[in-house]
Amino acid sequence: MQDDQRVWFITFNYSNLQGLKAVPLGLLLLVVVYWANSQHGPASNLTLPILVSLGAAILYWWVDRYYKTHYGRVERTSKQARTEVIIGILGGIVGLAAVYVDLTHPYPVSMVGFVFALAFVVEYRRIHRQRKVAYLLWQMVIGFVIVLGVNLLPLFGLDGWWQALGLRSHFLAVLVVTSLVMVITGLCGHVFFARQFPRSEG
Repeated sequence: MQDDQRVWFITFNYSNLQGLKAVPLGLLLLVVVYWANSQHGPASNLTLPILVSLGAAILYWWVDRYYKTHYGRVERTSKQARTEVIIGILGGIVGLAAVYVDLTHPYPVSMVGFVFALAFVVEYRRIHRQRKVAYLLWQMVIGFVIVLGVNLLPLFGLDGWWQALGLRSHFLAVLVVTSLVMVITGLCGHVFFARQFPRSEG
């Protein structure tokens, strides 16, 4: 029975548990943030972000191919596909709204930081419905605490802490920390994923 639950859990969340897919996105965010940090006034040369976006897309494609080649393919149901699209659209809208607020209102904390912290909880709750997994709980808690904690640092008198990272603003610093958390949790998530079942070669 336990094995049946594990197989069903992995099958239902097959795409969501592929941690390496978060790595290209995290690296893209990290590079774009440091590129934005180097800009003074309106950006005049978009070559770097365009090239990095292309590289991230190619890396994501390679990661997706890697999972299909080494672990197989699981077709999503139409309901799962619709849910993914809805979550993606809502997440994009909320994220863009948070960026707009951060860029137009000088709050001591970042709205984007709250969105990313909340995203850890939402993703965990989405997967947690099928099976309780201690690793996923701790991944959510650690990611949530790090991103939220960094976001709240100015409220504890740590204004300007981001300058130690060579960044101009708290907003950019929160994005850097978030991107690093994405990469690290993505790598750890892949290890968790790989341990769930033997690979199918070919």
